[in-house]
This record gives sequence, structure tokens and C-alpha cells, in this order.
Amino acid sequence: MKYLILVFVSFQFQAQAQLSAVEILEKSIKVHDPKNRWKRLEAAFEMSIVREKVADRFFTIHFDLPQKSFFYEVKNDSLHYRQGFRDTSHHVFLNGETMLSEQLVSRYDLGKKRTQYLREVYEYLLLLPMRLQNDMKFLSKDVSMEAFNQKSCYKITFNYEPINENETWHFFIDQQTFVLHGYQFYLKDKSTNGEYIYATDYALIKDILMPKTKSWYWNKDNSFFRTDRILKVR
Repeated sequence: MKYLILVFVSFQFQAQAQLSAVEILEKSIKVHDPKNRWKRLEAAFEMSIVREKVADRFFTIHFDLPQKSFFYEVKNDSLHYRQGFRDTSHHVFLNGETMLSEQLVSRYDLGKKRTQYLREVYEYLLLLPMRLQNDMKFLSKDVSMEAFNQKSCYKITFNYEPINENETWHFFIDQQTFVLHGYQFYLKDKSTNGEYIYATDYALIKDILMPKTKSWYWNKDNSFFRTDRILKVR
């Protein structure tokens, strides 16, 4: 009987392993975005970043993907700024003013380069795994099984070009449900640099299954350093 159980488990593992990286990603995308909404997303994400010994950050990410619009907004009692793009046109706003001096742009980091960085980061991280469809040429054929945050996962890998600072990204997808439980990236020094992120507290947001909480850890020593949360979506 024990032999039959081992044979069955071995057969089941082999059947799972036969899935290609492309098939695993496609199944995950269908779970997260069953109605194919992500390219039509129009939403404002009110978010927080909490780190030890650093003031909490609160901000709003505005997406209107059909109009190719992205804005990053910070608003508190004394300061209100907004930076973003409508298509390729860069826009900034600070306490009611749109014509800003170079000194103000520099002080509040509102320049085009910084804004483009924010756009790329948040379009990538908030729209995973769907966003990976744009990067299929970087997807490795290699698939492995690995425990991630105490869950049995497929690990698929995107090897980005050397010009990209984050050269290698691993994505951990549940073997049973195909939910994306998190990801890990390595910088050029793969022995020390980079981070891994646990994605939890999933909820349907605009018909898309998204994690409301992300917990960040350093690769080099597995130490925790940051929590990102989606507080509200409009």
C-alpha cells in the first residue's frame, strides 16, 4: 500500500511538472484577472508604506490605462503635490501651482525621470501577474517547485536584460490555486543584493484579484524592512 501511495505521489508530481512556465503563468493570470480587466483599469489606490524608525508614507496612485494616464499624489495638511503622465506628456502640480521652479522640482523630486520611475514601478508591482504578458521574451523555460511563505509553489523566472538593474525576478505561484504568493528579485551582485516580497490579504479590486498587503525582506539576511498596504480603492 505504501508503495502505491509513493507511486501516486510521484505520478502527480510528474504531471504537475509537465506544465511549462508559459502555461503556469497563463493559469495564474486567469485566476487573477478572469474578466481580462487589467488593460482597462481606471482606479485610484490609496496606499501606505510603513518602515521601522521612518515616518509612515501615505500616497495615492491614479491609473487610467486606456488613456495611458498615471499620477502619483501626496496630500497632507501642509503639502499637496501630484506628478504623472498623460500618455508621454509629463505633468506636475504643487500646492495649486503648475509652473514650478527648478528648485521646487528638485526639492520635492518631481522631475520627469523620477516620475517615469514611479510609473514603471507601480504599473509593474500593482498589476502582477498580468503585467508579465508584456515581458514574455524574458521568461525562462525552467520551472521548479519550491516552498515560499510556507506554501508549495511553482517558481518561474524572468531574466531581464543586463541594462535592467533588477536582472532576475522569480515568481512563486501556488501549485493548486495558481495564486501568485510573491516574488523575489536579485540585483547585479546576486549573492547579496535584492529583496523578496510576500503578497497576502487578497481581495477582488475592480474584478481583479490583488494583494492588499505586501511584506518586504532583504535577500542578504532575510530581515524584514517594509510593509505596503492598499488602504482604499476608488
